[in-house]
Amino acid sequence: MAIYRAVLVWSLRIASALILALVAFSAISSGLLYNEMNAFHGPLDVADGPTPGDIALQILPAAGLALLGLALAEILALQLKARKKP
Repeated sequence: MAIYRAVLVWSLRIASALILALVAFSAISSGLLYNEMNAFHGPLDVADGPTPGDIALQILPAAGLALLGLALAEILALQLKARKKP
């Protein structure tokens, strides 16, 4: 029973780190795609100023990098914890 519980905990931690990395990658790519679209077509609504959606999409790459850092820290913590146990 203890082995089953340990395997379940490890698999959930690895799955959460992978999901976090996937969310980070999608945030980075959507933010970069938005910036590329603006560079090619120009801002969509210059007269009105940036909308909250425009601001959010510009923040996405930085947020994605932060989430990717958290995912890598989670994976590193799992590896260090595995090395501690004999």
